[in-house]
Amino acid sequence: MKICPKCKQVYDDNSAFCEQCENEDGSGVKLVDAKECPNCGKTIRVDVKRCSYCGANTLSPGNNAESI
Repeated sequence: MKICPKCKQVYDDNSAFCEQCENEDGSGVKLVDAKECPNCGKTIRVDVKRCSYCGANTLSPGNNAESI
């Protein structure tokens, strides 16, 4: 699963660029890897520590810094 960092449209793994967005220079916006938030189920970037929708910690249970 991939997501556009601008419009948040979700695409399958075979896609590379957003069909709707462009960069300022007219080039396509490259999609980034995505995952589901373990708390609310919304699609978010894989590199975020907190869900932008519900605020949940998205680190794996073994890496949860808040539980230390």
